[in-house]
Amino acid sequence: MKPVKYHIVPYTMGRGIEINPSPETGKLFTHFIGADADQLYLFATGVLDFVFSQNMNNGTVLDAWRVIKPGGYLVIYGNGKVVEPIERGFDMLVSERIRGEELTVLKKRSDKRVNLAMRKYPDKSCCVIRYGGIGDMMQTASILPGLKEQGYYVVLNTDPQGYEMIQHDPHIDEFILQEKNQVPNQELGAWWNVLDKKFKKLVNLCESVEGTFLALPGRMQYYWPKELRHKYLNVNYMEHIHELAGVPLPTRERFYPTPKEMAWAKKQRRRIPGKVILWTLAGSSVHKYWPYMDQLIARIMVEYKDVYVVLVGDTLCQLIEAGWENEPRVIMQSGKWSVRETLSFAEFADLIIGPETGTMNAMAVRDIPKMMFLSHSSIENLTKHWVNCISLEPEDCDCYPCHQLHYNFDPCPRDEDLDVAKCQALISVDRVWDEIKKMF
Repeated sequence: MKPVKYHIVPYTMGRGIEINPSPETGKLFTHFIGADADQLYLFATGVLDFVFSQNMNNGTVLDAWRVIKPGGYLVIYGNGKVVEPIERGFDMLVSERIRGEELTVLKKRSDKRVNLAMRKYPDKSCCVIRYGGIGDMMQTASILPGLKEQGYYVVLNTDPQGYEMIQHDPHIDEFILQEKNQVPNQELGAWWNVLDKKFKKLVNLCESVEGTFLALPGRMQYYWPKELRHKYLNVNYMEHIHELAGVPLPTRERFYPTPKEMAWAKKQRRRIPGKVILWTLAGSSVHKYWPYMDQLIARIMVEYKDVYVVLVGDTLCQLIEAGWENEPRVIMQSGKWSVRETLSFAEFADLIIGPETGTMNAMAVRDIPKMMFLSHSSIENLTKHWVNCISLEPEDCDCYPCHQLHYNFDPCPRDEDLDVAKCQALISVDRVWDEIKKMF
């Protein structure tokens, strides 16, 4: 059954079953639930995202229809086309022969829009592959207008996290989604080979930054001398991504909010009577936190009576917000606003401050003033093409820029007094204050 394995990835996310898995080779993917055809009665109605089977009769199809959620998938391989299910609440998505056997994919009818497919695409089609979070998707967004201008039908292969950030980008025609680790890392090459055969052009942006210019623990570049890392890894991320895609500069990173999100953001902004500093508090790594926030906010509160500071981040960032509960001009929204709400509101800020986070990447080429605390990336790496951005590098920091990904403090030099990354401790509050005074 291996020839079909990677063809069914887009239809087998979430929770689902494989009917009668092979006793010799086992289930195709580890997240599949193995079940006999006569065991479908054990599952409640509408609880499964997919059912996969090598052989299935129409009676079993009816049982499968019951347990699959609206919008879910019935995937059949090996016993010819199934016609009756189309009249039983399914729509045919795929019918093709793979290594002499028939692959049929049926979707249970639903009123909800499900933008997910893998089929025969237009002759001039391009599949862009990129998984990850806000920053990854914003970097990916930069090449999409250029691909459309070259006449491509653009399909993005990403994960649900990436889809949430980029789902409304008007330069994407379709999505192929897969969950994180749905295809094991060691099998991604085989999955990508399947995609490569379905499109005229494949742009694979995986490790276009992380793993290439940000060295990963366990990789040889991580253990190079700092001077050697700087010599070979001090390359602009976006220039490299555009070169991989065959799309000329300029960079065009952008987040696309919905009209509803924009209306919400405008409403929030109207509630604030003065100027707004949007402060994104921390990123996903230990070095993405600047330790002098309290001192700077205190100066702002005293010096400027019409400036408000909106603090944003995940739930853990609420710990950083602590102490400002009684100051009405400090608006604490960490863990309250969603990422999409934060990015929508950012469009209306007078200044955005933060470390190397996805929120900062989303605003890279917007004309909104930005102040960036650099850590593992240099100006050349990250902010070279950013618009209206003050890039603050640590002073007299022998480890900056390290060009490394850090998940803890084991390899990342720490300021013992402040218990933060050394590079962030060496961006002084006086330097930031001087820049703030120039703006306000």
